[in-house]
Amino acid sequence: MEIIVCDDSRTDRENLIRLLRDYEKKNGLAFDIAEYDSGEALLQNIDKLWESSIVFLDINLEGVNGLDAAAQIKSLYPKISIVLVTAYIGYALEGYKVEASRFLVKDDLEASITECMDTLLRKLEQDAQVMDFSFVEGNIRLKLSDIIYIETARHKNLFYTKNGNFQIYKKLDEIENELREYGFVRIHMSFLINMRYIRKISSYVMTLTTGKEISVPKSRYAEVKRQYILFKGGGVIMTWWILSFCIIAIETWGNLYFFDTFLKKKDRGRLGRCRYVILFAPGFVLAYLVRNPVLMGMKALLFVLLLTVFCALFYEAEWKQCVFFSVLNYSLLFLVDLFMLQMEKMLGSESGEFTFLLLPSKMARLCVVFLVRKIWKGRNNYGELSRKEWLKFSMIPLIAVGAMLLMFFCGSAEKKVQTAYLFLSAGLIFINIFVIELLQGILEKEGLLRESALAGQKKESQLAHYRDMQAVYERQGRKMHDYKNQIRTIQALLKKDDAQAAAVLAERLTESISAEMASVSTNHPVVDAVLNQKFHAAR
Repeated sequence: MEIIVCDDSRTDRENLIRLLRDYEKKNGLAFDIAEYDSGEALLQNIDKLWESSIVFLDINLEGVNGLDAAAQIKSLYPKISIVLVTAYIGYALEGYKVEASRFLVKDDLEASITECMDTLLRKLEQDAQVMDFSFVEGNIRLKLSDIIYIETARHKNLFYTKNGNFQIYKKLDEIENELREYGFVRIHMSFLINMRYIRKISSYVMTLTTGKEISVPKSRYAEVKRQYILFKGGGVIMTWWILSFCIIAIETWGNLYFFDTFLKKKDRGRLGRCRYVILFAPGFVLAYLVRNPVLMGMKALLFVLLLTVFCALFYEAEWKQCVFFSVLNYSLLFLVDLFMLQMEKMLGSESGEFTFLLLPSKMARLCVVFLVRKIWKGRNNYGELSRKEWLKFSMIPLIAVGAMLLMFFCGSAEKKVQTAYLFLSAGLIFINIFVIELLQGILEKEGLLRESALAGQKKESQLAHYRDMQAVYERQGRKMHDYKNQIRTIQALLKKDDAQAAAVLAERLTESISAEMASVSTNHPVVDAVLNQKFHAAR
C-alpha cells in the first residue's frame, strides 16, 4: 500500500512517518511511504498518484496550500483518501469542501493516528468487497464500492452503478440487511444509498456526487445524518460537538441579553452569578435529546417552559410576563433560524453535513436583540397593563410560533414555496419587533396618563387647600369682628360706670375664646393656636 506524506515541516513530516511505521509494524502491514516537502512538488508528480491509497496533507503549506492540492488530487483520483493535518482546529470545516476523509490535529497525532488508520483501512477493504447478484440481466459480480444507490421501482429494485444500471427481483429490506455493514444507509422506503457517494445532507435533501438530489423524510433525517457522521469518522463527530457547543453558547448569551432588556433581575447572590451555566446546561441537553425534527413541536414547548421557569427564578416578574417574554424570545430565535434556513435552501449552500449557517444565524439573532434593546427605553412598569392587554399581546408571538412550526413541517423544495416562506419568516420577525414597539408605546402612553392624573390630583388638592384657607380666613374675620364689637361694648359699659355688666360680658368673651382654643392643648400657645385653627377648619 502506497501512502503519501506532504508537509513543509521536516520535523512534523518525520514524526508522522514514524507513527505510520509504528502502526505498520504493530499490525503486520507493508507501507510504501513517499514524502514531499511542498504542494508544488506533490502536484508535479500527480500523475504517479494513481497507485496511492492515502495522502496525508498539511493544510498550511507555503505556496500551494493543502486544500488546493487536495482539490486537484480529488478531481483526478476521487477514490484516494485525503487526510488533512494541521495545528489549527478552525480549518476543519474547510476540509469537507474538498471531500477530505479525515481531519487530524498535529498535537493529537499519537492518540488519533491508530483510529484514523483503522477507519481508512476498513473503508479500503470495503471498497475492495465484491458480491454476486442475480439480476434480470444475469448473474453479475459487482464491487460494492461501484454501487451508487438502489431504488425501488414498481416490483423491482434498480441498481445504479458506475458501470451501468441493473434490475433485480428482491426485496429492498433483504438487500439492506446484506449491505448495511458495507456503508449503505436506508434514507427512504424506496432508496438505499452508498454513503461513499454522498456529497452533502442539508435541508432534508441528500445530494450525491452524481448531482442527483433525493429528499430525506423528516422522520429519518436525524438518524441518516447520524449514520453518515459515524461513517465519515471521528473528525466529523468532534467538529459536530464543537459546532453545537458554540451554537448553544451564543444562543444562551442572546437569551440572557433579551431578558435583561425587559425584566429586572433579582438579587440571587452566588446563584445569580451562575445564571449563564444554569440556562446553558439544560438548553444543551434539550438540544441533544430532542434532535428528531418530528418532535420539534415538543421541543418548542419544553424550551419555552425552560425559559419561563428561568425568568420566574431570576427576574422580578409575574408568571404572565415570564410566559409572554419567553414565547416572544423563542419566536424571534426560531424565526431567525428559519429565515437563514430558507436563505440556505435558496442559495443552494454547499455546507455539507451540517447547517453551518446556524452560526451566522445566531449572530443575526443577537443583532435583532440589540435592535430590540435600542427600541426599548427601559420602561419595566408592567403593572399598568391589564390581564386582557397581556392576552392580546401574547397572541401575536403565539401565532408566529404556530406559523413557523407549520412552515417547518410543510417544507418544500419548490423555489416559489421557499421564497414565500423566506418573506413570511422575515415578515413575522418584523411583526414581533412591532409588538415590542407597540408595547413600548402603550407603556409610554399609560405613563403619561398616570402623570397627568397625578398632576390633576395635585392641582385639585391645592385648590381644596386654597378653599379651606379662604374659609378659615373668612371665619377668622367674622370672629375678629365679633370680638371687636364685644370689646367696644365693654368699653362703653365701663365709660358708663356699669362695671358689673362689663365684667359679665368680659367673662363671656373669655369663655368663648377658651372654647376656641381648648380643643388641642400642647402647652405651647403658638402651636395650640395653629392646631386648633386647623381642627375647627376641618370640623
